[in-house]
Amino acid sequence: MSHDVSFAMKTHRGFTLIEIIAVLVLTAILVVTGVQLLSNIMLGYVSAEQTYQNTQKAQVALDRIVVELTSVASMGAITACSQSNITYTDGTNIFMIYQTGSVVLYNMGGVVGTQDYTLMDDVDQNNGLRFTCYDSYTGTSVAASVGDIKLVDVALRFSVGQDLFKDLSTQVAIQSY
Repeated sequence: MSHDVSFAMKTHRGFTLIEIIAVLVLTAILVVTGVQLLSNIMLGYVSAEQTYQNTQKAQVALDRIVVELTSVASMGAITACSQSNITYTDGTNIFMIYQTGSVVLYNMGGVVGTQDYTLMDDVDQNNGLRFTCYDSYTGTSVAASVGDIKLVDVALRFSVGQDLFKDLSTQVAIQSY
């Protein structure tokens, strides 16, 4: 009977140390690969969510600007139009839409820094808000004077990630009443 036990032990020796180490190394490689894959998936999700959020904020800001400029009572109501700001009046109050730093502001009162409301943040500091004012509804020639403005091109350039920007733009026709 003792002969049978020693024969069984020789055929069922178990795992060697090298086999166990090899399995641990392969398991570690699989775990590291899985963690990197999961990390990339999470970074992609966060980036997509930031892009979505900023696109939504930009669309709301652009919609607000369109509403404001559409409500301008006449072509002469726009009192100033430059690349980064526009000033208009309703006959009583002065309103401004302008950019400072990486923020687009809506001003009620005509004095920068007072009665400012944030329309959008995370815009390109150099070219985040752009206005182009035209003297025709076709948008072919830039208005020489503010009294001639018939069409305003509005563009927002905003951040969708580190050093990545997206552009949204629209045009607003200034109605002559």
